[in-house]
Amino acid sequence: MRVVDVPVMRMHCACAASRPGVSLNSLNYNSHPTRSIGRYTLTPLTHKTDCGRFQAALSIRSGRGTTTHDRVYRFIPLFATSRDAARYGLEQGLEYAQRQQPATA
Repeated sequence: MRVVDVPVMRMHCACAASRPGVSLNSLNYNSHPTRSIGRYTLTPLTHKTDCGRFQAALSIRSGRGTTTHDRVYRFIPLFATSRDAARYGLEQGLEYAQRQQPATA
């Protein structure tokens, strides 16, 4: 499985997750239930920041075995609850998966 570390994006809160140079691997992300859409498996992730709000992230996996590819996206908005952050991440993933589906004639 290949993991891609997305550069940290600036957020509207003075917290550890907003500092440049903080990698995804150094933060504790909580996984939420996955959802499969076509060839993609979407896993919303959340992280509680130092300021008490939640950052949303999303793992999008495709492929199998040695050809598995995993993209991890982190989003700028912060949320009051982990559930809201997970919902936002999943919504973004669903939009992505729908855009990737071939157009039907």
